[in-house]
Amino acid sequence: MTSGIVRRWCGAALVALGASLSAVAATLPPGATPCLTGATPQGYGTLLLLQSASYLQQGPAAPAEATSPAPTAVIQLESPSAYGVSNALVTGPAGSFQAALTRTTSSTATWEQTYASDAALQAAFRRGSWSSSFHLIFPDGESFVGFVPFTLGTALAPVPAIANLAAAQSIPAASPFTLSWTPWVGSSTNDRISLHVVDANGTSVFSAATDCSGTTLLAAGATSATVPAGRLQAGRSYTGYLTFGAALVAENDANSLLTLRGEQARTTRFTLAATSGGGGGTEGTITQPSVGGTNFVFTLTGTPGTVYAIESTADLVTWTRDSEVTLPATGTLQVQIPLPPGGTSRFYRALSLGGGGGEEPGPANLAVSLTGPRTLSLRVTGTTGATYAIEQSQNYTNWAAITNVTLAAGATSAVVSVTVPEGVAFLVLRAVGTGSVTPEPGASPTLAVALSGSTLTLSVTGADANKTYSIQQVGSAWGAWTASGKSVTTDSSGKGSVTVDVAAPAVGSPTAGFYRAVLP
Repeated sequence: MTSGIVRRWCGAALVALGASLSAVAATLPPGATPCLTGATPQGYGTLLLLQSASYLQQGPAAPAEATSPAPTAVIQLESPSAYGVSNALVTGPAGSFQAALTRTTSSTATWEQTYASDAALQAAFRRGSWSSSFHLIFPDGESFVGFVPFTLGTALAPVPAIANLAAAQSIPAASPFTLSWTPWVGSSTNDRISLHVVDANGTSVFSAATDCSGTTLLAAGATSATVPAGRLQAGRSYTGYLTFGAALVAENDANSLLTLRGEQARTTRFTLAATSGGGGGTEGTITQPSVGGTNFVFTLTGTPGTVYAIESTADLVTWTRDSEVTLPATGTLQVQIPLPPGGTSRFYRALSLGGGGGEEPGPANLAVSLTGPRTLSLRVTGTTGATYAIEQSQNYTNWAAITNVTLAAGATSAVVSVTVPEGVAFLVLRAVGTGSVTPEPGASPTLAVALSGSTLTLSVTGADANKTYSIQQVGSAWGAWTASGKSVTTDSSGKGSVTVDVAAPAVGSPTAGFYRAVLP
């Protein structure tokens, strides 16, 4: 590739940048946005063209095109560290397409458009010779116009289809479940596959991808992914998103310091449901049934604080959820359910959805970032609504409380700053759950950190026995995860440790960052 930019780049201050689509990603299905961290050379900016279309799979029928979210095209240009960009224009073959990007931040310009159908989206983006022109602005005040040509390939991703959707409607919550899909025949190593599973609040409970957009790494051309035991809760339904993304362009232009990426993505949405292994959760006791006006009235007895689903059926085969209630401290509650029209006979039951029982919050994953000479930024990842006490120790025996952090409703993590006392050369930190909440599955094993000089010791607990976990890192609490080059193999008790020298990081890695342990 030859770009129309002529300038010496010597002496430019280079900072690693990656494409960020946070403002646009909210309009796209989970997992539809590629992760470019690791694919972008240090100091480069990015020019990303993304096409996204959604499909819905229900029952044995093939996935059908969905109208929401609408087929969407996104173009985003993020400036390299050496110069800023304004007045960006992207043009298709022979002027067939033209998009003027709107500058959204000092370093980013974006364009977004929705279409009536997937076919209309594809027609708008003709394959062939494209170009981008923009106004370059340098720190010394010099400015001129840049021109970068590129080619969009003819690759087209098939519509993803779940192969075992029926089995996914009754997943035993206490056992791992392998979700499989129809193979993508002819896919290349530049193409991507992404699977995301979210709960009713939109919170991710499992993700896997062939790039760094998932917490579990998939091999290129993967045909399945295994959801670990405990990630899904009995009696609850979840939404899955399977994305196939075909690479249209994947180049690094040294003349313009731009990484060029184009992807045509198709995402299929589907439903999953978890059971306790026997078709539902544990049952509450229904007593004193009666009819009051147009309502069926009864007393429900069970575990205080537990959420129960009230379900009914006419044939003892197909059950309909009528309501959800939470038992008070007394463990009993009078419940009213509207009677079915026409005097139809119904059977009723109450299934536990979890909560109550005085359970302690699930284990917290404590990640650390060195944000200053004696300042640590801690990201606590754990149970939604739980309160964790941040404690410190210099000998693993005597622990002193520093502060408390409570994860907000709907959130699974929070960031808190900690100052290392003067004269302390060795410090261990941990997050201890307090109070009583409903445990939710964690995204990864607990990773404790010990700081000694320029060496971090990362200790894994609560992991699977005799497994090798990859240590990933990220430069900020909201960045994209990349491989650190480190791994740890757990023993029979699910524990292990590894050291990281923050004074001599791997080439291309940030000096300091957050860390986590994931199965490759």
